[in-house]
Amino acid sequence: MISSLYKILPYGFKKYLLKLIIKFEKGECFSVTIRKIFKEQYGIEIGIATYGCFDVDRVARNIKIGNYCSFAQGAVIVPRREHPLHYCSTHPFFFNSVYGWVKKSPIPNEELVIGNDVWIGQNAVISSKCGSVGNGAIIGACSFVNKDVPPYAVVAGVPARVIGYRFDSETIKLLESSKWFELSPNKLKKYVHLADNPKEFALAIKESENTDE
Repeated sequence: MISSLYKILPYGFKKYLLKLIIKFEKGECFSVTIRKIFKEQYGIEIGIATYGCFDVDRVARNIKIGNYCSFAQGAVIVPRREHPLHYCSTHPFFFNSVYGWVKKSPIPNEELVIGNDVWIGQNAVISSKCGSVGNGAIIGACSFVNKDVPPYAVVAGVPARVIGYRFDSETIKLLESSKWFELSPNKLKKYVHLADNPKEFALAIKESENTDE
């Protein structure tokens, strides 16, 4: 019902409704309703506990964002549809069916997948050239990302380049295999005392999950 109401509201009222929902449902990290709205209305799939990306003025359509991601203020995700240089004009009237000039968009809006536990710094831009950002990656403030980002890489610059990795390869493998980011916040909370020791954190979760099975 709320999603249907949101669809018919003027732009300004949409923003106001989102703020009310977020406040009522204890913040962006926990709101189920705004996730439903973004998926149904914009094709934007946002995982649990992720915050900072519930803004269609900054986040492109047709993307998937994983769990436990952090978006700083001003971070922008550009639509993955290139403006055609070989057309008579680069204006979207000529290739985007939304405007009604063409029945079907000849240039697809390709999907972008952002993994889990990704931190995107202030005013960073993920361009249409990037198709994926791996789990655990960090994108530095004011960076311009024009290619895929590996898991747990730290990238920065214009254009962004890998300047290091958060952990050694063994720790990365442990974290990935533990799939800690698939746990609910309530379940994950019991491991918070191990947060400063990634290996012990991952091993504890793996052991616990194996025991549960």
